[in-house]
Amino acid sequence: MQLSRCCSRGPALDEMGFEATPLTWSESLAESVDSIRLAMRCLGCLWYTASLPLRLAFLPDYSLAGGDYLLYSVLDLVYTIFFLSEICLSYQLTPGAKIKPGAEPGAEDANSLSSSLSSSPSGVAGAVPPGEVEDLDEDAMPPLASLSALYEVLATLPVEYIAVAAGLNSPELPLIYFMMNRAMRITLLPSYFNQLQMFLTETGRLKNVGIHRAWMLFSAMGLMGHWCACMFFMVAQQDAEQGDPVTWPEADALYVMQERVNATGDETP
Repeated sequence: MQLSRCCSRGPALDEMGFEATPLTWSESLAESVDSIRLAMRCLGCLWYTASLPLRLAFLPDYSLAGGDYLLYSVLDLVYTIFFLSEICLSYQLTPGAKIKPGAEPGAEDANSLSSSLSSSPSGVAGAVPPGEVEDLDEDAMPPLASLSALYEVLATLPVEYIAVAAGLNSPELPLIYFMMNRAMRITLLPSYFNQLQMFLTETGRLKNVGIHRAWMLFSAMGLMGHWCACMFFMVAQQDAEQGDPVTWPEADALYVMQERVNATGDETP
């Protein structure tokens, strides 16, 4: 299943110089579906990129059944189902799909939304060759598409459910460790942003490409700062647990080691 090409809403002209025909009801519905899928891709990737280091550093006791973590579990499940569905739809994981002869890959405009979004959710070229598709007995996907599909499957698998079912998680091996395969989606975030920029441009909602580049830069800076802060806290906390007398999280009153409280009775950092 491919995302449909969105028609321009602005004062676009056809080849004869007349004003373009307004969107029909079906075209408007297709555009709404495309926008929802694009938003879900970006939000899902941002959710994992932001929540994984937070849980790794500040919520080491995270569990699927914990009432305090219900929102995390629900959003993880929603985005897992969504991304698995996107993989099946975008890579056409059915036997015998092959491009018809004469339809050359890359024939479309490189800047068109359809040529970008009808491929893999990661935007990797070659995942779904452009052109018509027919049922043949030959392999469905080229090698590049197969590797892209495998990468996205590995970045989506709910390994934490397997760990809970097998009893692999423990205080020494927190459940969040089994979710770190979702961090692979960080590499897909730029392509999601590019797809969003193409959609907004083709629908007339974004006319200044510099705005897109600016918020991509600020997003990258913010996410990198978030990851660094969480990792710094995690390292300092582990130092404190190993006997370091003072670490910056404790000095800033972010936490007080329980062992020290038990020894001195003083809860003041």
